[in-house]
Amino acid sequence: MSDFPLRIIVDTREQAPYLFQGYDVIVERAALPTADYQLAGFRAVAERKSMGDLLNSISHDRARFEKELERIQTYDFRCVVVEGNFSDLAAGNFSSRMNPHSAAQTVAAYSVRYAPFFFCGSRQHSEYMVYSLFRQYLRSIVKRYELYQKEQNPAVTLEAAERAPKGQSCLTALNS
Repeated sequence: MSDFPLRIIVDTREQAPYLFQGYDVIVERAALPTADYQLAGFRAVAERKSMGDLLNSISHDRARFEKELERIQTYDFRCVVVEGNFSDLAAGNFSSRMNPHSAAQTVAAYSVRYAPFFFCGSRQHSEYMVYSLFRQYLRSIVKRYELYQKEQNPAVTLEAAERAPKGQSCLTALNS
């Protein structure tokens, strides 16, 4: 998995984009139909929220946010990554008039209805979470592909394909 970098598309409307410096990532900027980040070539997206933006989204901009969450439901993998702690949300340690219990229950309901919310504590940890989630998603795709290949032809696996000399298919390498 670490043989090639992840390609992550960052929405051009994202005002404070993650740069993924120090990660094996190629960052591209493009207008995404929804969400802030997408794993290039896959139906995997992440929406980023600061704590203040989350509170605004679940109170004042609730209808707009719910429409956005409905749009990301069409993706195979989707999540909301929050740059803050759930304990702060539940305890009301924020500058909003929203009831802490209502905020926590809204996040719980949205996590079940639309997409999981990951409270990561900080911007740095949220960036790491987006990278990690996309990496694990891609690993799961590769594992499913390997299982499929074994079911179709047990002698042909991704490992066999990787061992094949350049210019030779894995079937040619296995038959020689």
